[in-house]
Order: sequence, then structure tokens, then C-alpha cells
Amino acid sequence: MTHLEKYFTQTINNTIHYFLIALEKNYTIVIHGVGEETPLIKITSFENKETAEEAVNAMFLAKQAEEYKEVEKLSEHSVFTIAMAQLKTDDLVVFEKGLDTLKTLVDIYYTRGKHPFVQFLGVKMKDESLVTVSILDEYLQKHINKLSSSVLVSVFQMTLQNIYFNFKVTSLVVEEIIKRKDLEAQLAVVAQFYVACEYYDAGHRFWGRTNQDGLIGVYFPQFESEALFKLLEKASGDMLNNDGGDGMDDLFAPALHNTEDPVLQQKILNVLETYKKEYEEEEYLEEDYFEELLDGILESGSETIKKAVDQLINRKENRATLLEAIENVDLVKIEALLDQGVLLDSGLIEKIVDYSLDNKELSILKLCNNKGIQFDTEALFDNAEKHVDVLMDCIQSGIVDINYINSESNRNLLFFVSEDKNLLEILLKKGVDVNQSDNDGHTILGLVCSYAKEGNEKYIQVVKLLLEYNANPNACITSKGWEKGTAPLHYAIQNEAVQIAKMLVSASADVNAMLEKGDNPLMLAHKANNKDLIDLLIQAEATAPEQALLKIKFLRCGSQKAWEQLIDMEEAIILAYPDDFTIVLRLAEAHYFFNSNYTQAAVYGNRALLLKANNNALNILIMSLIRLGQLQKTIDVFLEHKGAFDPIRMLADNIIANLIVAYCASGQIKEGLAVLSPYFSKVEESKRARGVMNFNIACMYALSNDIHEMLPYVIHALEREYTKADFLNEGDFANYHTNELFLFILNQDHKQTIELEDFIEDREANTFNKINVKAFYNTGSFSFENDDHEFTYQTGTIGEKGKMTSRLYVSKAQALTVYFNKLKNRTPEGKNMYFVLEEDNSSGTDVVLKVANKEYDGLDFLSGKKIATGLDTPIVFTTNAKSGDAILDFNDGNIPVMSKRFIDLLTEAGVTGLQTFPLVIKSEKDDTVWDDYFAVNIIDVIACGAFPASLFKEKKPKHGIRCELALDTSKIDETLLFRLQEYLPTIVLHRNVVKYLIDNDPDEVLTWEFKGVIH
Repeated sequence: MTHLEKYFTQTINNTIHYFLIALEKNYTIVIHGVGEETPLIKITSFENKETAEEAVNAMFLAKQAEEYKEVEKLSEHSVFTIAMAQLKTDDLVVFEKGLDTLKTLVDIYYTRGKHPFVQFLGVKMKDESLVTVSILDEYLQKHINKLSSSVLVSVFQMTLQNIYFNFKVTSLVVEEIIKRKDLEAQLAVVAQFYVACEYYDAGHRFWGRTNQDGLIGVYFPQFESEALFKLLEKASGDMLNNDGGDGMDDLFAPALHNTEDPVLQQKILNVLETYKKEYEEEEYLEEDYFEELLDGILESGSETIKKAVDQLINRKENRATLLEAIENVDLVKIEALLDQGVLLDSGLIEKIVDYSLDNKELSILKLCNNKGIQFDTEALFDNAEKHVDVLMDCIQSGIVDINYINSESNRNLLFFVSEDKNLLEILLKKGVDVNQSDNDGHTILGLVCSYAKEGNEKYIQVVKLLLEYNANPNACITSKGWEKGTAPLHYAIQNEAVQIAKMLVSASADVNAMLEKGDNPLMLAHKANNKDLIDLLIQAEATAPEQALLKIKFLRCGSQKAWEQLIDMEEAIILAYPDDFTIVLRLAEAHYFFNSNYTQAAVYGNRALLLKANNNALNILIMSLIRLGQLQKTIDVFLEHKGAFDPIRMLADNIIANLIVAYCASGQIKEGLAVLSPYFSKVEESKRARGVMNFNIACMYALSNDIHEMLPYVIHALEREYTKADFLNEGDFANYHTNELFLFILNQDHKQTIELEDFIEDREANTFNKINVKAFYNTGSFSFENDDHEFTYQTGTIGEKGKMTSRLYVSKAQALTVYFNKLKNRTPEGKNMYFVLEEDNSSGTDVVLKVANKEYDGLDFLSGKKIATGLDTPIVFTTNAKSGDAILDFNDGNIPVMSKRFIDLLTEAGVTGLQTFPLVIKSEKDDTVWDDYFAVNIIDVIACGAFPASLFKEKKPKHGIRCELALDTSKIDETLLFRLQEYLPTIVLHRNVVKYLIDNDPDEVLTWEFKGVIH
């Protein structure tokens, strides 16, 4: 358990004392408060989460012993609301201490992509604008001039842990750091910027008012050059270029202009040159891209910068001239250019190598070699077998450094020519070390033996050559892992390469060398069951323990399902290995499958289960007990060892199928469904074979008279080789043999891919704008109402929008399952009774509303509690909309906003429990003002979510109600409009309200949206 939280209270002398005790990962957080006094926050770190859990459980017991009562936590008493409230102080020392506590809590509770401010304080992140955090923003601005730079950096680190976080406070601290010209703080900002970019796909910069855009476009240009050098040095090409990238290339100019230090300027220019060379060689960008970039740098650059830029430009022209000379094999011009100092970059060197190898022409290579230019040795030998003659010439002429050793792997040239005997021989003759070992202990002999198969004459000759040059046949792998101790002979035996094994034995290979995992050559030969290798090793006086050889033979027969041979070895093997799980399990399987001795199979199966409780042991024991007719014992065994059952591992489907038989045959269908149904959606059954699990599940639901749950499993069985006849011949389905829906399902081709289409219902027939989904089959189709069978979302950047559409249903069976659920849960009218109220996003506009009055930003409009504070003046919102733009009639958010006409219609429809506050919306772009809108607090909050009956894209709802939401209508009591207690941002409307809104808005003037609820 990594998260736990309990709230305790006790009244002492008419004063409430409270403790909020929380466990998060390997930390405990204890908040102790007395009445209205400022609570104390204590955070303790433990070595691991288990120790932390023990500590927090001890605290729970201690509080109970002190007669504290565990009660439901007040909304204002969360870890983050308390920590944030402690920032409301004029005392600088107390404020800094509060910031330190808040930073620690953010680090503890932060998970990738989910900031605690969003999770616990209700802050709503928006892609294209900075968001405020009440109290933190206000009091940081009050103290910012007196805060130390280290505290400012801490706030930056706390609020920009991910590049998509857009807190206003992030920009505030960067502005202050720039004012101070604090290089150390700026370097810390750069470092955190790259931490935030760790999981960021460069090239998708937000073009809007975001922290990323602000840093790159506004703040970084004001940084000290040393900080900008570190920023640019680490930036990838995608982050630098502005052609579909992040546009950080514009920072080269301020980086160069903000300093007069020529050494630092040259370092920055070196970064620019590396970037320029890479992108010019690969031709990623338009030809005039770098010309424009360099022109921008030259505009106000010093003479030193201009001179260095001129050199960059000249290098491009010189490179083009040199490239032309290489392509024309103009040795005179090549030599002249090299003498003038023109450099060969990696692209030009690659062209020289490719030309020389492909055309068997070494003149350019030799010229460059005489000039002292080094070539990538491994690039020359990249496809050695194809260029044997040229490489032999390179070796003989001295172009290749025969003493080359890779600095990372410690491999010499032999490793790069292992496929060719001629190249190996010439290198060996020149003295290249045949026993050079790499970092893992591989030698060239071991490497060749690791992939040399029996009968491959090429490798036989290579091994023969290596041994002639005194290759060590006993050199072993030294690295940790299962291969440790492996020598060439081990490899040869594993590959059953008899000829190579003979040569190694003749070269004095150790025939009894033991592997790290406990096998020696003779044991490996027995595992392979290769008589030639066994005879070879015995003649060489190899030995192995008799028991080990018996086990090898037994396991080999087990893998081959040679059950009779396992029975023959039973007495000896169980005597030698009485507690070996695999041996005991194989004996259980042998008795079950060979001679149908289910009693003995059950004995061994039970023994295996005691040795290691897992799916394998459960499966053989349950199968045996079923065959013996011991149905209740089968059920008891599973219930006792249910914790060891893994529904996502092999054999899970067979276990479930047999347990269904036990429950149904013993008349315990209801009990069986209670135990097994949670596994039905988790266990996968292969479609490649005729499995019985889905067929048995369908039988179980048929016997329980639940057609809606039965039919999806009928479909799953038909997808797995079952036929219509199988169902019509099975007595469990007798009650459905005349059922139209059941027969329809049996007549379909369930191997066809599902198709989904949208149909907008005729408004003249119904006032609801519904989406009908059809799951098409070869004959006929089902149609069912569903308002959310697919959803569209934005991906990419704000400036580069890309629409992605995701289907809700991933299979035909899943789509029909929804249909069956709708049939089962249909109201008497056959219609949805409740809908979710949403913003209308169909227009595609990006109108954003923001609270301008900071004193109202902290008001709680989501809890359902009446707001007691009287507002003397209207709440002011600002917007990026301008004259002529429309403001939605319903705007979701921490403070919901509705138009007067929308509120009037809700009230006319009978909705009560709306607390409204006047507000004014002002345009940030012109003087337009909208004053016919209200902030709305919805008083009614009802806990009625029926999540077990809901359908989600994931296993359970996390940060929103998506896809198919089910409600328990018995808890709603006909309430017309309310918030869902389980997820407060969800607002639910009664059908009559939705109908009234639509009927009284025939011209569709109102801008709002809704989606259906299954219940």
C-alpha cells in the first residue's frame, strides 16, 4: 500500500484537537491542529514503503488508544489546503518555511504528468494560458523581493516539473531571478527546464501564453550567456530549429551578444557549428534557414562574432567544393583543399569510405591516410564479407590500424571479421591478439562457437584456424548473469556442433567446466539428448552426477510429454527430488494424461500446490478433483488458494472453466458467480484454439436465467471455433432455443470486424439530438442509443492542432455488451432519464474565461455547500474573446458560468438549488464587456455513481467520468440537477430538464451540450 489517510478528532476542554495522518509512498505526513490555531505539519521519510506503512499503522493505533475518533475528513482539512493556508503570513521566515513544506509535499505526491495542485486543490490546467494558484501567487508577490534566490529556484522546481504545467507563479520567480542577474539561479532554472522536458516530445511547442513559450520567447533571451550556453549545449536539434520545432535557435543571438568574453563566445559558436553541420549534412531544413539564422546573429554582433560567423559560412562553401572533388576523384584538388585546412566532417568521410569500398579504389583513402586523417575503423569493416579484397588491401597498405580496440566494448579487429577466414588469417599473421577478451569475457573463439551450428563448414574452418593460432579453448564469460562461466565447449554442445566440440576437446578444452547455473558439458549433452556428444565427452573422461543426469532425462521427457517414460522413472526421481516443484508437477500431469489415474494425479497436484501455489499447480489439482467428482473439494481448494491464482497468466482460462463446472454441477450457481465473475473480464482465452471457458461462462449465466450477461460470452465462444450446433445441442441453453435474440446471435459471422457509424436522429421525430450506433453483421443489425461511442480530443501543439478520434468499443462483443446492458437497465419509457451537462466544444473556438478578482478565486463552487460570503461587487472574469465572439451559455470550471437566459430556462424547467452571483466578463483584446452572465453554485450533491455497472476505457474511473456512466436512480429521488458526489465536476440533468431546454430553444441559440447516462 503506497497511499493511506485517516482523520482523527477529540474534544478537550471544549476545543477540537485533530490529527490528519497520511501515508504516501515511503513518507508519513502528520498534521496536528488545535481549534483555530495554525496546525503543525511533520513529514518523515523512511527507507522503504513497508517501514513507512508500519509506522503509520502504529500512529493509527496510538490515536485510538488516546480515545481519538476516526471521522470523515473536512474538505478544508486536506494536506495541501492546510499547507497552502500556512503561506498566508506577513512573516518572511514563516513564509519561507511554508514554501519548503509545500515543495516537499509536491515532491512526495507528484506523479508524472499529474501535479498535486491539480489533483488536490482543484486548479484547472489549460493548454494556452497561465493559471493562478490562490494564496501562493498572492503571498509570493508580497514577499518576492526579500526571498533568497535558492527559495525562488525551489518554487520554480516545484511548479515546472513537467513542460505542460502552466502556473503563473513559475513566470513570477523567473522574472525576479533575471532582475538579480543571478547566474547560479539561472543555471538551476536551465537544469529544471530539462528535467521538465524529460518525457517531452520536442517539436510540439505550445504557441500561446504558456511557461514553455514564455521561457523560450521572453525570459531565456535575458539570461546570462553562461546559462544560455548550458541551455543550448544540451538542446536537441528538434528543440533548436524553428521549422516545426521549438524555435530555441533564436537564443544563439542573445547568448553571443550578452557577453564580451571571446572564449565563451567561441564555445557558443561551437555548439552552433555542430548543430549546423548535422542539419546541413542530413538536409533536414530549407537551404536559406541557416543564412537567416546567421544574419540575425550578425545584426548587432561584435567584430569577433562577425569574424567567427564568416568562418562558419566559408566552411559551408569549402565543404561543397571538397565534396565535388571527392565525387570526381580529383586527388589534386582534394589534397590542395586539405592543405588549406578544410576539414573532413563525418558526412564526407562516410562518402570516401563508401566510394572506396564499392569501387575497390583506395586512392582517396591512401591520400587522406598520408595526411594523417583517421577513418572510422568499424565503418570500414561494417560489411566485411562483401569487401574482403579491398579490406585485405587496406590492412596490407597500413590504412587500417591493426591494433585498433573499441574503447567501449574492448573488442579488437578480429571481432569485426569473424565471418571471414581470409580476413581473420591476415590479421592473425600480423599479430592481432587471438585471445583478446571484451568486457563480458568473450573471445573471438567463444563468439564464433556461440552461433556455429553443426554442419556449417565455414565456422568449422574458422574455429580450426583460431585454434591453430593458439586460441584459448577455456576462456570463459566473466560478466554476471546466466552465461557466466560459459566456455567455447559449452556453446558447441548447446548448438550440437559435434565437429567443433571434437576440435575443442582435442585442444584441451576442460570437459568438466561448470557453468554458473550448475551445468557442465556432459549435463548439457544429456539435455540435448545427443548420443555423439555424450560419447565424445565420456571418452574424454567427462563426468556428471547420476542424479543430475536422471533429472535432465526426466525433464526432457516431460517437455516432450513422454508421460509413460515419466511413470517409469517415478520411483527413482521422487526419491532423489521429493521437494522439486517441477518434478512433482510433471508426475501429476503424467498420471492424469497417461493412465487417467486421477487419484494419484490429485495427490501429486496437492503436493505441488503446497510447494508452490500458482496456476500450474491449481490447474492440475482442480482438473483431477473434477474427474474424481469431488466438486466441493474443488471449490474449497480454490477458495483457500485464491490469492495465488493469477488471472492474466497461462492456464487461468482452464481453471475458470473447470471451476464453473464444479459450481454448476453442485447447484451453487449464485455462489459461483459471486466468486468467479470478477475474473471473467480479466482472463483471456486464445482465439487460436477451441477453449471452453467462454462457453462455460455462457452456460453458467444461462442456468442463472440472465440472458443479458450470457450473450456476450456466447459471442466470445463463437469467435473461438464453437458453432451454432454446439449451443443448440447443449441442454443448458434449452430455455433460449426459441429466443429471437439468441438465435440472431447464433446466425452471425463473429469473425468479421465491427463497424460503427453515426446517425443523427430526425429532430421532427424527437427533440433529442441523439447518436445511433449500429454494430453491423452479415444479416441485419442492432441499433441502440449511445451518446458517447467515440470521443475526439486534441493532440500536438496549440499552433499545430491535430484531431484524434478514439473508438469506445474495441470489439463486436463489447459493443453488444453495452446494448444488452441498455436492454437490462432500460427505463419503462425505454429512454435515458439522466444526462451529463457539458461545455459545447463543437464550434472549435478557444475562448477562455479567467477570474480577475483574486479575492474571489478561492471560493468553493464545487462542494455543493452554500457560499455564505456576500459579494459586494460583481466577480470579474477576463477573456481572450473580442467583439463579435460568443461566450458559451454554460462554461465549466472551478467557478461555473451560465448566461441569464440559460438560468431562466433551468428555473422554468423546475430546477432549484442554484445560488447565483453577478459577474462581468471583460475582453483582454478590446473594450467589449458581457454583463448578462452569472457565477453559479449548484447546491445539490448526490452520491449515486454505480461504477460496477459503468463502462470505462480503463478498469476504473480516475480523473473523470468518461464513456458509459451508470447511476443508481434509487438514490436520486427525481432531483432535476445535481453534482455527482464521487466526481464533483460532473453535473447531471434530468431528462425533463434537457427536453425543456431543447423544446424552448428551437433555433438552437443556446450553446451547451449533454451526453447520455446508462442506469
